[in-house]
Amino acid sequence: MNSETTTLISLKEAMKRVDHKLQALEAQFRELDFTKDNLMQKFEHHRKTLASQAAQDEMWTAVLALIRDITFLITNMVKNQALQDSLLRAVQVIEKGKAVKTPEEQKSSLKELIPSVKN
Repeated sequence: MNSETTTLISLKEAMKRVDHKLQALEAQFRELDFTKDNLMQKFEHHRKTLASQAAQDEMWTAVLALIRDITFLITNMVKNQALQDSLLRAVQVIEKGKAVKTPEEQKSSLKELIPSVKN
């Protein structure tokens, strides 16, 4: 064998080693692409879940504010009704000179008329 043949054989062996390394790198890149795609799907699902939770939090915040507003309105309505009843009785006392008893259905206490709300 001459030196050209030996060099050519060495070059072919080196090219085979490089080719094997390239194939190994290509396999690693395919695996990395697959892993990247899986992570992207998981992140997308997580993003949608977080967006949904944020929307639900916003909705519950609005609902709780509305419940507080309604409780405030009901409380004021009951207080106004009690004030009207008291004023009516005062006018009747002045007009008739004596207190007029309220009917049984109007004797409910304020505690019964105000709904209890826990925040």
